[in-house]
Amino acid sequence: LYMGNHVGFLGGMVAATDAPGILRWDCLATDWFHPPAYPTHLYYNPYAAPRTIRLELARPADLYDLVAGKFVVRHAKSGDRFTLGAGQAAVLVQVPPDAQVQLRRNGLVAGDVVIDYQRLPKPGSASQ
Repeated sequence: LYMGNHVGFLGGMVAATDAPGILRWDCLATDWFHPPAYPTHLYYNPYAAPRTIRLELARPADLYDLVAGKFVVRHAKSGDRFTLGAGQAAVLVQVPPDAQVQLRRNGLVAGDVVIDYQRLPKPGSASQ
């Protein structure tokens, strides 16, 4: 009871995928005060060979990988397959397919929701 009560948070953040040993971590589950965000999940393949997982999405989406810094799947839907390379991690943001994506001062934005704070314009460049 002293510190074990926080283990319950783990159950709300982690789910198994259909690939043994590869988990789906909900990056927003315990961030109660985050700004508007699209569903975001972390996946990691600890194996020395690629593994394919079945995606479970809230709705059809374009998947933006925060690790790669680019869209990796367009028009994905729940049940589609996604391959993680050997030792690869992916943080997939489920962006609505119809969201307008643009680079703004506060990062890469899709439909007025920041999807990547690391995609900031370089100093001296014109921001949109």
